[in-house]
Amino acid sequence: MVPEYETRDDVYVTRLARFLGIALHAFYRISTTGIEHLEQIRHGPGIVLPKHQSNMDITLEGVLLHEHVQRHPYYLMKKSLSGRKFPFDFERAGGISITRAKDVRRAQDRRMMMRKAQSEHLFERLAYHLSQDEIIVVHPEGQRCLGALGKISRGTIANLVALQSELQKPIPYIPIRIEYSHSWLLGYAQRFLPGTHIRISVQPPLIKEDLTIDELAQHLAQTLWAV
Repeated sequence: MVPEYETRDDVYVTRLARFLGIALHAFYRISTTGIEHLEQIRHGPGIVLPKHQSNMDITLEGVLLHEHVQRHPYYLMKKSLSGRKFPFDFERAGGISITRAKDVRRAQDRRMMMRKAQSEHLFERLAYHLSQDEIIVVHPEGQRCLGALGKISRGTIANLVALQSELQKPIPYIPIRIEYSHSWLLGYAQRFLPGTHIRISVQPPLIKEDLTIDELAQHLAQTLWAV
């Protein structure tokens, strides 16, 4: 029996990516390196692992994949974005909402049990999408972290490795660095001046049978942030 999951609206997201791409290139200077590494996910499944610094990261990642490999991913997003229609419909564009650990830090046992059940459902859904040759975008830090590489939990790494085991074939794990030249904080949101230089660097993918948690953790530590 095929699971019933909400699916991305590809017509909607194609139009959205075109519009957002025009807007981004009009307002910002965007330079990219390592684009050849995206060829590993032009066809077939893959897991994209970007550095997370800004609310704009998801938009950039979607436009990058649309412009260079004509693909649209599913991506994990915080639960507070679920149901939003502005600036665009996140779920219709491929967003999968999750409850992060920090969102339930003071929760009672019953809520923690609900979160565990949700995590198991999430793993099944991600494994299903990968089995359908989809791309999954996961920010391994779990939250925005400016100016440094944030903490990546071993649990997150273990789940990412387990997805390959579930699929029973190697998956390309592709880290992406995103850097912004000028920005300031307005409340909790990061804002950018027109003309801001945005550097996107697609790092070499890790593709390996019998991948271990330590190998993926080391690869992310070496590629997500330039020391």
